[in-house]
Amino acid sequence: MNWHRLSTNPEVIETLYGDAPPALEGCYVSSLRLDEHHGGSLRVGLSIKQMPEAHNWPKDWWKESNRVHLALLFSGLSAVRIEGWRVWAVANVDLRRAGDGRSVELKLSGAWGHVAATSDSMSVQVHAGRSVEGPENPCNL
Repeated sequence: MNWHRLSTNPEVIETLYGDAPPALEGCYVSSLRLDEHHGGSLRVGLSIKQMPEAHNWPKDWWKESNRVHLALLFSGLSAVRIEGWRVWAVANVDLRRAGDGRSVELKLSGAWGHVAATSDSMSVQVHAGRSVEGPENPCNL
């Protein structure tokens, strides 16, 4: 699915991945942040293994990067539900247009529980980093 096209800035993902955006399955959920700004907002931090082709990397990305860190920013929240949580949460992410044809719906789900939200809009921020390999590191999924 072209989940990035639900965002206000799909070009961020298209510049890196072209017509094949990364799947948002088995993502490490690094953060959830609720805020009163922007009509109520939710920031979801995710780490994924699917790196874009090296020739598409921004010049400021570290050459040793092996993970992409996404921040999904949802503004104008109309609903949020969080059931369960744990450190090192891994989730599948489902993004879709709501029944009203304009809002964006988020669903994160994993063995730890789930998060659901509905917002007026979503934007994406991307940067790269490095994860140390090892059995205790959740990013090795």
